[in-house]
Amino acid sequence: MNILDGNTVRKVCSGQVITSPYSVVKELVENSIDAGATLIDIRLEEYGLKLIEVRDNGIGIPTQERDAVAKPHCTSKLKRFADISGLMTYGYRGEALSAISAVADVQMTTRTNENRTALTYKIDKDGHTTEVGGSAYGVGTIFIVSGLFKDIPVRRQYYQVSIISILVSDILRILLAFLDIHSGLIAIYIFIPIFLPLSFSSFVHLSSFSLISSFHGARWI
Repeated sequence: MNILDGNTVRKVCSGQVITSPYSVVKELVENSIDAGATLIDIRLEEYGLKLIEVRDNGIGIPTQERDAVAKPHCTSKLKRFADISGLMTYGYRGEALSAISAVADVQMTTRTNENRTALTYKIDKDGHTTEVGGSAYGVGTIFIVSGLFKDIPVRRQYYQVSIISILVSDILRILLAFLDIHSGLIAIYIFIPIFLPLSFSSFVHLSSFSLISSFHGARWI
């Protein structure tokens, strides 16, 4: 019987929260909606295994909260268990960013109305944030998640050989659900390059609930 070290425990536990690129997109979009975003841009590379980028025009993350934003069970949504009954937000447990940073490389850029400029931070495996520079981004937040499951090869291999169309459809389904709940209040754009023998890309303006096709060297949906 072995007592696991803290780093191993964190990866194992985080793997139960973040189980696929779908989980990452869901958690980050929920954070954007909780921040009051009306426009959310999502970009995936290699179906999210290489990169997931979520941009929003929400209120941004206050400077004093950035050090704790990815620490386990750090949340601005509640102070005690009884507060759960009055929650009106999606996220509240303080697990999402902590779990994502344990299984991927995470970069955060954010700005509030009180900030003169946006700042970019790296988030390490333990949830510590380090400022790495300024940015011209406006009020809102960008999360870039790269190398998902690179330290969990079995999980990564599973998604590399599984049916990608199922993964993409799951992501589109949850985004459409958010739009149904918040009808007329938010617009979501998603760009997914799909690597097939034919140059194929997918771009969906989800707020219109429509699929538009044309050919310009690549196929756009």
